[in-house]
Amino acid sequence: MSASNKPYKIRCKGEYPGFTIGCEYLGHIGYGPFGELGMNTMDDDGDSRTLDLDSDDFEYIPPVTYRAVDDFLAEHEDEGDDD
Repeated sequence: MSASNKPYKIRCKGEYPGFTIGCEYLGHIGYGPFGELGMNTMDDDGDSRTLDLDSDDFEYIPPVTYRAVDDFLAEHEDEGDDD
C-alpha cells in the first residue's frame, strides 16, 4: 500500500473546532488546500480538513513516523519526475 493511501485512525484528545473530544475519524497523510503537509480528514460537519502531524489535540493510530512522512514525500517526488 502506498504511503498516501495508508489509512490512519484519528482520535480527538483536545478542544479543536469542528471535532468532538473522544471521537475517532479516518484520515491519511496528504497535502492540504494551501500545499501544507498534514493529515487529511473530514470534520463533524463533513468538511475536508488538514490537521498538523504533530498536534497535541489528536492521536494518530498508528503513530505517524518520520519514515511514513519520508515515504510519502518520496512517493510524491517520483510523481513530479514524469513531466
